[in-house]
Amino acid sequence: MNVEFERIGSAKHISDEGVKLLGRVDHVEINEKSREVHIKDDFGIYVLYECAMQDMKDLEDEILKIGSYFISKHEFLVNTEVDQVFPLVDRMTMLEDLLSSELDYQFKKVQLIQTYIEAYEHISDPLEQQRLIQVVVDLMATRPRLNLSASYFTDSYEAEKQVLAKHAQLMRVISVNQMKYEKEVNRRMQTYLDLSIRLTQEHQKGKWKYADAEDFFNELKRRKEAASETGRRGSHVSVANDLTNRSIDPTKDFAEGASAT
Repeated sequence: MNVEFERIGSAKHISDEGVKLLGRVDHVEINEKSREVHIKDDFGIYVLYECAMQDMKDLEDEILKIGSYFISKHEFLVNTEVDQVFPLVDRMTMLEDLLSSELDYQFKKVQLIQTYIEAYEHISDPLEQQRLIQVVVDLMATRPRLNLSASYFTDSYEAEKQVLAKHAQLMRVISVNQMKYEKEVNRRMQTYLDLSIRLTQEHQKGKWKYADAEDFFNELKRRKEAASETGRRGSHVSVANDLTNRSIDPTKDFAEGASAT
């Protein structure tokens, strides 16, 4: 019974905290030059999420495991029988390469996630918002796939960074095309509404009235016939203009024909 009460109390505490955070909007600031990401709350104060510390510790452990694996794989000892063993792999250089590669990889991931966040902010369907935020969470948890049979890890990191960059570029192209399509749809809808309102106002003022279907088809037939007649007249005029431009002399042609006979 006590356990149940504690569970209910903790659930109520979580719900109360959720209500407090409801409506809170944090802003992401990205410095492209220094490749730094900052989070600012509604009051303009820079904050650090509690889970970020634990994620950083897990990432440090993983980086140490990656470095230890490649060190143990490619390090040759000078003499294993002596008391002091001298390693040939520079630990500091490998650690610098690891941290630099991890920083570039994480920043590419941030740039990709920002494209999804921009799309998320323009979605009104709650179900689609949930699906898209799950994609963002999955991207945050992704890790580079390392080729453990390779001699070093930089090539694997470089390939993963290129994949993230191409993914972000594709998402930007999709977003731009989607915005162009929506703007065109809105423009056509606005034109249709303006025309409908104008015709409605003219109908109220008695400038036009509805006609029967038979009269409509008769008028359509008459206009088609008038258009075809205008086309035929235009063709005759073009032929006459062609003959005029060529300066044909009928008497000359007749004289040339007589002399030939």
